[in-house]
Amino acid sequence: MQTYRLTRDIQVEEDFDVLVAGGGPAGSAAAICAARLGAKVLLAEATGCLGGMGTSGLVSTFGPVSDGKRMLVGGFMRELVLSMHQRGSLGPHVVPEFLHSQLNRWVPFRPEELKRLLDEMAQDAGVEVRFFTRVIDAEAKDKRVEGAIISNVEGYRFIRAKTFIDATGDAALADLAGAECRVILRDIEAVAPSTLCSLFAGMNWGDPAYGDAISMRPTRSKGRLRDYRRSRRARLCNSNSRSSPRTATRNRQSQLAARWEGTALNPSHLS
Repeated sequence: MQTYRLTRDIQVEEDFDVLVAGGGPAGSAAAICAARLGAKVLLAEATGCLGGMGTSGLVSTFGPVSDGKRMLVGGFMRELVLSMHQRGSLGPHVVPEFLHSQLNRWVPFRPEELKRLLDEMAQDAGVEVRFFTRVIDAEAKDKRVEGAIISNVEGYRFIRAKTFIDATGDAALADLAGAECRVILRDIEAVAPSTLCSLFAGMNWGDPAYGDAISMRPTRSKGRLRDYRRSRRARLCNSNSRSSPRTATRNRQSQLAARWEGTALNPSHLS
């Protein structure tokens, strides 16, 4: 494989106490809390928003934060969740008991609201945030990081700081600095399947085009949800007694698609 040696003189910035690589949940918390304690912080985020997969990936739910008796989280996370609840940024069905006294309650939130809140918290704390910025190299000596190179539309910068925090999610800074890392599909065979999250808006679920099965929304009761799934499967099978559930499902999807072609919700009907 051919290689190319890149040699450049780049600008040095050495006014920072802390460089945080990655503005996901961990990086945002680290940067904001460090700045609140008086440190001068630079937060480098590769995307155009803070929050990581919770915002740019639409993984829009917090895991349970209570053990059924009390709230388990504290510090920055507690402040974040309570602030979002106060602002009405959590799911419409989330009540304070979800956070303080109920067990295994997942807490959905609005991703755009989380973006705005993290922006406000970072700005109020005095964090310098640079979006669309990646750490692309690091200089380390005697197991200590002396500086890191960041890259964005303005070019390269060499950042000197007293402390470096890797919150990239991929150990990018740690790997560049020479730390021992394990790489998926190189050192680890098992890989978790990916999840594609999405949001839907402007949907009239009561429209006949979606069928009666969609309008029958499952309740929170596990028993009723099982009954719903069982009755749904029975309807699919009975629609064609000689078909398997999988075939019946495909038939049902074809029926809904045919209805969709004639409904006003179809974008092709919009002028």
